[in-house]
Amino acid sequence: MRREVALLNPHNNLSPMLVKRVVAHGFDISQRDLVSKSRVVEVCWPRQVAMFLMREVLRMKLTAIAHQFNKDHGTVISALTTVRARMDTEPLVAQKVEQLRAFLMRLNS
Repeated sequence: MRREVALLNPHNNLSPMLVKRVVAHGFDISQRDLVSKSRVVEVCWPRQVAMFLMREVLRMKLTAIAHQFNKDHGTVISALTTVRARMDTEPLVAQKVEQLRAFLMRLNS
C-alpha cells in the first residue's frame, strides 16, 4: 500500500488530498465517492474516518475539514464524535483507523 500511495504523492508531504487517497484506498472506494453527497454506510463511514484523520494527523480546523468535503463544521464534529465512539467500543474499527493513521505517519517520516 505504501508504494502505491507514495507514487501518487512523490514528495510524501501529508495533505488533505493524501488523507483522502489513503482512506479511499483503505476502504476500497473512489475519492469521488468519498467527497460525494452519498449517505450509504459504505461511503459515509470512510468519509467520517477521513475527517477524523485530517483532524488528528493534520491538525486541521473544523471549517477547513468541512470545506474538503463540501460539508459544514457541524458535520465534522458529528464525524469526530462518531469515529471516537466506535473506536472506543469496536476493536476492529479502532484497529483499522489506527492502521490508516500509522500509515500516514510513516509517509511523513
